[in-house]
Amino acid sequence: MNHIMSLAPTCVPGNNETPMQLDKYEALHMCGINMGINVIVNNRFEVTAVNAGEPEESHRLSVKEYEKIYQYQIAPEDKADIVICGSTSPTDHLFFHTSWAVVNVDPVTKDDGTIIFASPCPGYHAWEGFALMDLMKAYMPPTEKNMEAALKDFYSHKKELWAGCIWYKVYELMVRKQTKYITLEQNLNLAHDVGLDASAPNETQHVFDELLKKYGPSAKVAFVPYGRYTVFSEKK
Repeated sequence: MNHIMSLAPTCVPGNNETPMQLDKYEALHMCGINMGINVIVNNRFEVTAVNAGEPEESHRLSVKEYEKIYQYQIAPEDKADIVICGSTSPTDHLFFHTSWAVVNVDPVTKDDGTIIFASPCPGYHAWEGFALMDLMKAYMPPTEKNMEAALKDFYSHKKELWAGCIWYKVYELMVRKQTKYITLEQNLNLAHDVGLDASAPNETQHVFDELLKKYGPSAKVAFVPYGRYTVFSEKK
C-alpha cells in the first residue's frame, strides 16, 4: 500500500515530506521501532556517512547529509535542451529500478527538451532487463487521455496498482517531455514492443547528433552521469 502513494503528484525526488515517506514514519512509530541505522554510499559504493538513533529523527538527519552530496540547485536559465543521464551498478540491472533517473532529471530539462537515458539493464537472475515494462504498453503512446485511462484502471483495480508505481512516474514525464533510451541490444525488442524509443549503445552518437540538428548549434546540453542518485531543486 505504501508503494501506491508514489503516484501522488507530491512524490517527486527530493521531497521527503510526501505522504509516501510520512507513511513510513507513521508505520515505524505504530510498530514501536525505537532505533534506526542509516547508511549513505557514494557511486563506488563506499560508505560516506552513517548515523543511528530514533528512526524518524536519524533518517531526517541522514537525508540532509545526502542532500549535501547529491542535491543541486538549478535556476530556470540553467535548464537544458538535451539531458544525458546514466545509472550506476548494481541498480542498473533492471529498468524498473533504474528508470527513475529520468524523473530525477526532469527539473533540469526544458519543457520542450529531450532526455537521453543510458542504462545497460542486463537483467537480474530470472528477471529480464525490461521486465514488467510491458504493463505500460496498453497506455502507449503517452498522452493525457491514455494517462487518465491508466489512473482509472489503477483505482478500479483493473490493473495492479503496486505494479503501476514501477512505471507510472516515468510515463507521466513521457507525456510532457521526449525521452530516448540507450540499453543493451538484448532489450530492444521488448522496449520497442512497449513503445519506447530505444537504441543500442553503438547508436548513441547518432541519437545525439539527430537531437543537435533538432535544437540547433546553440543547444544547451546537460550531463548527469549518476542520474539515479542526483536530486535537483529550484534555485531560490
